[in-house]
Formats: sequence, structure tokens, C-alpha cells
Amino acid sequence: MSYRVLYVDDDRANLIVFEAMFRSEVGVLTAASGAEALAVLAARDDIGVLLTDERMPGMTGTQLAEHVAAAHPDVIRMLVTAYSDLDTALDAINRGHVHQFLRKPWDATELRAHVRDALALYTTRRQLGELQRRLREVERVYGLGVVVASVVHELRNPMGVIAGYLDVARGAAEELAAAAGARGADHGGELGRAIDGAWQALVRMDEIARGVELSTRRRPVDDHADVGDVVALTLRLVSRELARRATVHVDVPPGHGARIGPTQLGQVTLNLVTNALQALPEARATGDNHLRITVARDGATLVLEIADNGPGVPDDHKARVFDPFFTTKAAGGTGLGLAISKQIVEDAGGRLRLRDTDGGGATFRIELPAVE
Repeated sequence: MSYRVLYVDDDRANLIVFEAMFRSEVGVLTAASGAEALAVLAARDDIGVLLTDERMPGMTGTQLAEHVAAAHPDVIRMLVTAYSDLDTALDAINRGHVHQFLRKPWDATELRAHVRDALALYTTRRQLGELQRRLREVERVYGLGVVVASVVHELRNPMGVIAGYLDVARGAAEELAAAAGARGADHGGELGRAIDGAWQALVRMDEIARGVELSTRRRPVDDHADVGDVVALTLRLVSRELARRATVHVDVPPGHGARIGPTQLGQVTLNLVTNALQALPEARATGDNHLRITVARDGATLVLEIADNGPGVPDDHKARVFDPFFTTKAAGGTGLGLAISKQIVEDAGGRLRLRDTDGGGATFRIELPAVE
């Protein structure tokens, strides 16, 4: 993002000269008073440097710098005045936290150098602030992961006990059914099915627990997922947001399997569907926002595509969307979701790619080894 310089002076001729001097190098905005400058700052978020004259009617440059320091502390403040007395300089530095004090009339070469340095300083501060924000997010996610791993560890013992009791219950049910004859066989069958259902739920809990455990070891993929089941579960999880944001089109023929764990594929699918929903404009009617999910077989490869008709991914971002910590979200994004999804797919022997959607939008294409 390119940041701009706001120059404030009650002399219109000075504003014209300054704008003519800098408009080919940096973005320039001008204001003829302190009040006008504050209105410009309140309406924009791309101003990096404030350069203000000191002696102005209504509000001095020092008073303006003081207001800006309170409301927009990141903006680099510079003061220009023909009255270069020490008291004015000290007052500006103490009250307005002015970064640079310049005398008027200015030297063009010197002023250019100061403005460039101020813009570079502002850009560095913004980048550092963004990096710190992302590091805090990563620390929060890591801390949450540690807590979850601890909870999972504590669940292992009771899950093992439940598994043991289910084995005992299954054996007892078979013995009761055999002892009670035909009538008992009916009741035993119902009990057996209930036990099987509880066992499947326990297996699912174990699968989820393994999926969130912190581990640096990569396990070989020896599982397979029914893609239709995974897509259906994903859409149930986002059904409320989906109803509010978009119309969904699903073309997932039954019976398609991929060589990846259902939990891992579910994590990737949920992340991509959520990203697609967030990319769709909220101001647009739900009927005009479309999310399309398709599955097809291409030889030995299963292809799952998740497409939206949102604004798409800018060309200068396409090469970086899978980089860890890269995000275009102003807040709340760690930039880890797509990087993790790509790693999961590649660990399963597949590929995750991005392409433009025909007619506008973005399409994420998951290619995985198909189950024969």
C-alpha cells in the first residue's frame, strides 16, 4: 500500500507549490487549516506523514500536531515555520511529539529527503505493527493448541476405559442373546447395534483427538474418505452462514473416495468453504452470491473444486496465498489456514491449487489419489 503526505498551510500558494513539487513522487493531500486537516485524517487511512505550517489562524501547527498525536499516533508529524525560535520548537516537540522541525522557506532538496525518510519510517512502523499483531495471533493459536493437546491427553484414559467396557458389553450381549434364544436374538441385535454405534462414535473421537494432537511426526496416510460425506458434513457446519451469504450448488456424485483421512479432508474443505464465504460481498444479495462444489474423477486422481463468484484473488497475491502468515484480512486472520491446508493435501500425496473462476471469483482445486 502506498501512503500519502498531508500538507497543511493557510497560504494557498504554498499548497500549490508543494503539490506540484511532490505529486509525481508521492501521493499528496492538502488542507488550508487545522480543522480541515483533521477532517481529512478522519476520512482516510492512507496518510503516513503530516507536514504542517506553524502559524495558522484558528489552530496552530503545534496544536494540530497535538490533536493528531492523540487521534492518529502512528502518523509522522513534521512542522514547518518561518519563526524558528527555540520555544516554538520545544513546544511542538513536547506537545505534538513532532518528528522533524523545519524552517521556512524550505530547501526543495532537503524537504524531499525529509519527506522520503518520514514515509519510510511510517511504512516500517506499520509493517512492524502488523508483524507484532500476527505474532500475537500465532502465540494465541499456539497456546490454544497446547491447551487442546493437554485436554486430549487427559481424555485418552477415559476413552480407553470406555473402549474396554464396550468390549465387555458386546460379549455380554452375545451371551445373553445366545441364552435367550430367538426372542433374545432380536433384543441382542438391537443392543449390538447400539454398542456398534457407541464404538463408532468412540473411534471418531479418537480420530479427532489424533487430528489435534501436537506432533512433529508425519504419519503415512493409510485411510480413505468418502468425499460426499465430508462435503455434506462441511455444509452442515456452515449452514447458518451459508443461508445468510450465498446460494450453494453441489455436484458430488456418490461413491467417490480419496486416500486421505476424513478428518484431514474435512479440515481442508471447511477452511476453503469458509474462505469462499468470507470472500463474497455482504452487500450483494444472497441470490447473487454463488458457491459451487464439484467432485470428478480424472484417471487415478480425485478432483474436488470449491469455487466462488466473489472479487477473486489479485494477481499480485496469487503467488503468496499459500505462504504462512500471508493474509489480506484487516484483522482476525493469521494467514495459516491455506498454508496448513496445502500441507495436509501434500502429505496425502495430492496438490492444492488456485485458479480464477470463469466469470469472476476464485476456485481452489484439491487433487488427491482416488480410491480404486
